[in-house]
Amino acid sequence: MTVAPGDQAFMSRQDLISYVRANPGQVSTLALQYLGTFSRELNAPSVSPPGYPTGQDPSLINQRVTQPFARASDATTANAGEPLIKYRFPLSRLSWIEHSGPREDRAARIYKYFGLTWSSSIVDRWSGEHTSGWVYNHGSSNAILSLAEVADRGREPDFFELLQAGIRRGSLGRGAGDSASLTMALDEWASGQIIQIGANLVDQYDADSYPTHISFSGVDFYGVENLPYLVQVYNTPYRFHGSSQPANRPNTGVWYQPEVWNPHAKPAAAPSAPMQFRFIVAGAAFASLNYLIDGGKTSAINHFSPDGYNANHIAFSTAGNQFDSPTLLSPLVSASAVGSNNHVTDDGLCDFLGIWVGTANVPDVRVDPSAPDIAVFAQALPSPTVNFLLQYYDGATWLTYDAMRNVKVGVKSFDASIDAFQTYAPSAFLIRPDPRTDRFGPSFALDHPSYLSNETIRPDAGSGFMVKGDFVAPGWQNPAMVPGTLSDNRDTSVTYYEDPDGVVRPGDGAYTDGNLFNGGYPLATDSFNRASSRPIVLNRPFRSVADMGYASRGAPWKHLDFFTAESADAALLDLFCVYEPALPPSPGLPANPLPIEAGRLDLNTRQLPVIQAALAGAIISDSDGTVISAADAATLASILTGITTSPIRGPLLTKGDLVTQVAPHFVYASPSDTIIKRRREAAIRALSDIGNTRTWNLLIDVIVQSGRYAPSAANLNQFTVEGQRRYWLHVAIDRYTGETLQQQLEPVYE
Repeated sequence: MTVAPGDQAFMSRQDLISYVRANPGQVSTLALQYLGTFSRELNAPSVSPPGYPTGQDPSLINQRVTQPFARASDATTANAGEPLIKYRFPLSRLSWIEHSGPREDRAARIYKYFGLTWSSSIVDRWSGEHTSGWVYNHGSSNAILSLAEVADRGREPDFFELLQAGIRRGSLGRGAGDSASLTMALDEWASGQIIQIGANLVDQYDADSYPTHISFSGVDFYGVENLPYLVQVYNTPYRFHGSSQPANRPNTGVWYQPEVWNPHAKPAAAPSAPMQFRFIVAGAAFASLNYLIDGGKTSAINHFSPDGYNANHIAFSTAGNQFDSPTLLSPLVSASAVGSNNHVTDDGLCDFLGIWVGTANVPDVRVDPSAPDIAVFAQALPSPTVNFLLQYYDGATWLTYDAMRNVKVGVKSFDASIDAFQTYAPSAFLIRPDPRTDRFGPSFALDHPSYLSNETIRPDAGSGFMVKGDFVAPGWQNPAMVPGTLSDNRDTSVTYYEDPDGVVRPGDGAYTDGNLFNGGYPLATDSFNRASSRPIVLNRPFRSVADMGYASRGAPWKHLDFFTAESADAALLDLFCVYEPALPPSPGLPANPLPIEAGRLDLNTRQLPVIQAALAGAIISDSDGTVISAADAATLASILTGITTSPIRGPLLTKGDLVTQVAPHFVYASPSDTIIKRRREAAIRALSDIGNTRTWNLLIDVIVQSGRYAPSAANLNQFTVEGQRRYWLHVAIDRYTGETLQQQLEPVYE
């Protein structure tokens, strides 16, 4: 509603008409039928998605104040019965959250709007050391409050409470059972998933690449940044046989070998980012080196504990290596091992890095593979669990940012002869479907013949490769896990799951055409589609509310969804805005000013050229700068107006309908723009902020005539006009309440 310094506003429609007529080279008079000078929108949420179960997802427009309180946004009093959410929450406030703590003038505001306080005494659950980070505690120790609970406490909802209110509750908290690790309790914690989504949004918005650390109910959450993540850990046995082997050295050992991967597209420039990293193992494990011949057995045991951090780790750096393909940490990528027995060389026959689990003297065993009950195998066995961690160095402290938690199983390397272990070949492994999340825990494979290091888990155009798992929790299909297919998560995928509300919500590869190399898989391996298909980290402020779609949802290959009909996140477009609302200036501040904004267009307009003009030139991809072409804009505008004017579908009632009703039908000329999530959402990003569905903006043309009828007049056509006045009445009406939000009467002089 305010005019920027140096700008001039048209005070009336007649001003606009006069300007166009006086400047024919700038704006065609034919455009006047599509242009106005009065447009208003109520900057407040409208409705929420249907509840699951009944009552869990609140009606945003009907959630009312129960206890009066002073609103922080505009210094007014919120009285009982008024809407609890008066303004959409400005995403610009995300800039207050910094990974190193709050500035002095922001701490109180951050707690008020985010429920976060800074602490320097968070106990690292892995090392037991004190570290710094944000702590969320805004009224409950283990759950985010509902809007009704917030109203009862007499305050406005914070950022995380609004996230929870806008995301369908039935889409949160999917578990997969405890397969290779104990993660089910955390997976099923819906409030924890909301905290993770919030941290990911902060790290999409900020300019640095240092992960935001939030502690809630004693659990640590780390925002996703443009960094290498732990994709898998190999269980690697090796039998020494070089001439340099000391006579008293055990001949066979087992090591944990990490593979890391930054799965994002071309890295966005960040002014500051960590560059030094290390892999460590916390917990306890022992090496099991066994051969079974008529019941005979030998094994070696070596326990790990968190006390061994500095003594046992593998260090690596992103200087000169972005790890944009899965990369086994080794001397070939300038990684180095700290601690005895963690760098393995054998007379030129091998040179690898790993965290040593244990070594033993094993006799030279050769057996008949066809004989019953005979086996030779090696594995690292957690006792009872181990945790694989990645940490970064901030210049003073090593800080955890990625954890493969509570691994409870060992994976076996098997053969019929101990000689097989004389060749260095990591094969048995634990693997995550998406390296950026520990959700669902890792799967595991035993000596898989078609999978190699330095590949993604979708190395071909087929169904991916199958690994072991016992994902038998309700809602899972094909418990023998094929992790690559979770990037599609369609009911036609080899492995897929339903959310707790019974809906199969697609992954980022929902519209893939099945071709790995140009088909939109986030797991694409070739260099071109690595740049176009994989997710990105923006490292910049949001330009549109739909930029929230870049943030990971905390589940494998699922980001906040603004592109499918099954989206559980569409209501977020109605709950948030980009910038702080412009409030009426003091003095003369009304008792309860309405959050009204100008310059919005009706998403239900029948004027196709208006939608087309809004779309043309909008950015498709931050990573390559492509934009929506004029031809695509015409196609997309035709799809939108065709839906909103359909007597069957009818108008859009909220901005979220732009996602669930329209986005699934969008088609671009380029197949990649149609099937790749972040490119397909370009139209939603272009329309979500400038669009309006809640307010009717009308122009009423009023002509008032005075005069007389002749004595012989027999009908109205015989009225003699002696005077005439004309007015244009501009009026904005809230379609939900029927309230007139604003009006402007313009006398017309012709």
